[in-house]
Amino acid sequence: MAKVLIVDDLSDNIFLLEELISAFGLEYKSVNNGQEAVNAVIAEDFDIILMDIEMPVMNGFEASEEIRELPEPKKNIPIIAISAHSTDFFDERVNRCGMCDFISKPYSLPKIKEMLKKYGLL
Repeated sequence: MAKVLIVDDLSDNIFLLEELISAFGLEYKSVNNGQEAVNAVIAEDFDIILMDIEMPVMNGFEASEEIRELPEPKKNIPIIAISAHSTDFFDERVNRCGMCDFISKPYSLPKIKEMLKKYGLL
């Protein structure tokens, strides 16, 4: 079964993503900032990461850059940026730090489903 890492500092966003991910029968783990995400990736195996961008301690860009420095296969996990900002706002930085894709908030079941299908998890 595929496992998703959810990274967001807002509990409401985490709750919604957990509900959407579990609706597809996938496992998940949730953490609250980029440093916790890096630690989780080192300690566990994930098939995809849904990473908020603006978080305390370590933002999503910094966490993605650190994950891309890990040994294989961990450095190759798809990282999907999630943000309330438009894609244009972050487009260059998302690509530069190794994120693979972008989902804008608010989340919806079809958006999440499309992304999970795109990366072979559904």
